[in-house]
Amino acid sequence: MHCSPSADLRPPPARTYKWLVACSLALMAFEPAVCAPVSAEPGFTVRSAEVRLESGVYFLDAKIVFEFSAEAVEAMDNGVTLTVLIDVEVFRQRTLWDKKILSRQSRINVGVHALSKKYVMKKLDTGEIHTYGSVEEMAAVLGNIERLPLFEAAGIDTEDKYAARVRARLDIEALPSPLRPLAYVSQAWRLTSDWYELPLVR
Repeated sequence: MHCSPSADLRPPPARTYKWLVACSLALMAFEPAVCAPVSAEPGFTVRSAEVRLESGVYFLDAKIVFEFSAEAVEAMDNGVTLTVLIDVEVFRQRTLWDKKILSRQSRINVGVHALSKKYVMKKLDTGEIHTYGSVEEMAAVLGNIERLPLFEAAGIDTEDKYAARVRARLDIEALPSPLRPLAYVSQAWRLTSDWYELPLVR
């Protein structure tokens, strides 16, 4: 793994275009398997999460398992950049219903470098870019969330109780338009974890 500010996720246009056309034709023929073989139990899972207070700011630490489907991996190999979203919500707990006070979303692009063919992860929040030799290595680092800033402690009432929840999902809306119809109807593209709920400890 190494940091590389010059890493480029943009693929050669001709190659990606041909692959997207093939997927579009497969959709029209109702044969999605043309694009990729069926993957065994793909999905995202939040294993653990903690919101902690440090120097007056709440940060999120989480462990997330990212099992990309064969279709998603093939899309990356063919030059498509995928966008992974980490959603965080914080609620003020009330007797009748909880009130959402924070909605935070972290966006990460993952794909394959056009020249080196290495897997690339770019954190859009910070612009930080890393490259990896395999999708498994990239997924392992992607799932290690450390010190994701959420909000300042001064913004909450110390007399109330709060809870948080976190999930990870693939942003289908960020896919190239020719690929979206296939993603909407294919289980292999609906990569979304369940919400992981936890108390917010002050």
